Amino acid sequence: MAVKAKEVQQSDILRIEAEINNLWGELNTSNVPNRVRTNLEARLSESEDIFKKVLNGQSPIADLENGLQEIDMELAQSVVQQAENEISKAEHTGSAYLALQEISRELKEGRLTPIRARHEVKGIMRPHHS
Repeated sequence: MAVKAKEVQQSDILRIEAEINNLWGELNTSNVPNRVRTNLEARLSESEDIFKKVLNGQSPIADLENGLQEIDMELAQSVVQQAENEISKAEHTGSAYLALQEISRELKEGRLTPIRARHEVKGIMRPHHS
């Protein structure tokens, strides 16, 4: 059953709009494979269309929120995976690689938010890109 637009709280609208914008920003600054980027861009564009339907009372807000959470998590996991792939095999016992594995584990266990995971990865990888 679709939620009527008047039943959607203004705070929810602003929060979701901010979340979509933040995900676009994160995607644009994240190091992920092109195929992942293309997939997530398509899904974010679709989320924007669903957002319009939510505003018009044609789609439930919960579906949109769930979709955005999935995109957020997939982006974080892709960032971690890409960072692990960039570290040479010789460094797989090094602190950077082990930290990435810990981030991946905490992310999967729900002990780390996707945005926090992405920012931690950027901090770890900064010296590798210098």
